[in-house]
Amino acid sequence: MIGFGKFGKRNLGINSLSDNCLAIIDPTQGGFYDNVLNYTSENDDIRAFIEAIREVQDARLSPFYRPTMDPSLEGDNVRFKKGNKPAVGNSFNFWKQKAKEMPAVEGRKWRLGTEYQYYTFLVYLINNWVQNGWDCKTAIEAVVLNSNELGHYWNSKDAKHDFEETGSREVCNIFDLANTCKLLACSNEEAGGLWVAGGYYDVNSSDCPLADLYL
Repeated sequence: MIGFGKFGKRNLGINSLSDNCLAIIDPTQGGFYDNVLNYTSENDDIRAFIEAIREVQDARLSPFYRPTMDPSLEGDNVRFKKGNKPAVGNSFNFWKQKAKEMPAVEGRKWRLGTEYQYYTFLVYLINNWVQNGWDCKTAIEAVVLNSNELGHYWNSKDAKHDFEETGSREVCNIFDLANTCKLLACSNEEAGGLWVAGGYYDVNSSDCPLADLYL
């Protein structure tokens, strides 16, 4: 998961933080975590997710930006453009270096997202779905237990059984959930390693839901 960008017919470069391909995730908003932290469940996976979100809340993250779709590559340049082949097959170190090479946006430098930011993003999604009429139970179970309706998995409706183009399967103005797994940096840099999150097209939605995360 990497931040910032601009897509369009003419300008494929990076403009401003107000570009329409960016979503701002602001965990400092009052009540941001309430839908998750106030929810109770007997399911072990959901309870573990709630505890993880409690840890994320305690970390007191600042607001951050996330592209609404997966990156693609045009030559050596990272683009966020609908209808492209997703930039898969590159290593964590490739993306770490690529983020360093990309020009700052309004003084903000690019970097790989962390597992804390990814979980915060999942809370952002849950909040959006609740605001759009889902009940909290349905939203949380869709993220934690079975994300079939949220992204592109092997068992999704009209599954391609290959990578879909970028900008596919919009849900609350977010695209490309699952389809490609997301590479994340560790919040604890001293721990080393990387996180892989969210599943991808070659797995079933109940095996690797959006909340799936492994080191």
